[in-house]
This record gives sequence, C-alpha cells and structure tokens, in this order.
Amino acid sequence: MIGLIQKAYMEGHRALPLTASLFAHTDMGIENFPFDLFIDESHGLEFMISEHPLQDGAVITDHVTQKLRQCKITGMFTNHSVRRNRGNTETISIAGYEDAQPLENVARQKYTDLEDLAKRREPVRLVTSLIAYPKMLIKSIKTSRDDKSGESIKFTMTLTEFKTVQLFNVSSDLVYGQGSMKDAVDRLTANVKKGGLTSGTVHEVNKLFKMLGAQ
Repeated sequence: MIGLIQKAYMEGHRALPLTASLFAHTDMGIENFPFDLFIDESHGLEFMISEHPLQDGAVITDHVTQKLRQCKITGMFTNHSVRRNRGNTETISIAGYEDAQPLENVARQKYTDLEDLAKRREPVRLVTSLIAYPKMLIKSIKTSRDDKSGESIKFTMTLTEFKTVQLFNVSSDLVYGQGSMKDAVDRLTANVKKGGLTSGTVHEVNKLFKMLGAQ
C-alpha cells in the first residue's frame, strides 16, 4: 500500500529540472550566459578551525574562520534547440534532424565564449536553483568527449567566491616640528644624568655625535 501511494505521488510530482544562469559585465552591459542543459550543481560550506589548544574561557568564534565558498556545476551545449514541455511532468528533448537543421559549430562557439569569459578573470554572478552567488570567479572549466558525445559539449565548471575590502584615507591637522636627532636624543637621555655624572648611555651617544661631527 505504501509503495502504491509513493508511486502515485512520484507520478504526479515530477521534480523540475535544475536551472542556472551566469551573468557577467561586458561593454554592452550585463550579459547572460545560458546553458542549453544544466545537469547538476554541487555546493559546500567549510570552516577552518584552529588546531592549537584554546585557552579556557576564550571566545571560540575567534578561532573559527569561514573559507571561501566554491560551487561546481555541470552543463551542456548543443547544436540543436532544446524543447521543454511543462505540465505535471516535464520532458526535455532535442530537436531531430527531420524538423530542425543544426547550426554549424554553435556548441563549440558557446564553449569558446565560456572559456573567453574565464580568461577575462573578471567577477561573475552565478544563480543556481539553490544559492545565488553575487561575487564569484571562474576557477576551472573542464570537458571530456567520447564516442557518444556527438555534437554536444558537456562541461564542468568550478567557481570560487572572493571577498573585497574598502580602504579609507585618514588625515590629521596636527603639525609635527622638524627638530634634530641630537635634540631628540637629549630629551630621551636627560633623565639619566645625576650628580653631574653622565650615564654610560649618554656618554656613548655624545661620543657618537662627536664622531659624526654633530658637536
């Protein structure tokens, strides 16, 4: 009975396919790099914890640092249009030769455009079905082909989060006098002169100034 209920539920509630969008700034504005097929995505949250013993009563959070997040996605480019039929179930099909002529090297051009985007080494925004990453950099793009690849190009792309900091200029109205090195040394050593005698430190400093011609 439980099996029948589960089967009926699965038939009526098919999971929608994953979707993702990659956005980047270009000379024309914000450009979207869509994927013909988005196969899977992988997310993670990792922390770096101090390996040194912590003092009793220390603030634990001071010894735990969140690492930069990474996301790995797998997608595909194809020379044929991709059809999506939505309803209780969703099917995805690639148009056949009988009703759609493949565009020459479209998949290869899309993959080349993706590589060119990575080579620019500029920030991108990645929106997946689970998490939206506002500041990411493309770390790697990999693809492999076999006898079943046909005209499609399947690729795996890894993106890494990055942080930015803002610098501030701090100015002061205080004016410092120039003075001389001898004056500064005299002020520092004045408190060690007692009973008309000069301490060894002051004596050595005065000797040094004589050698340098300062006196």
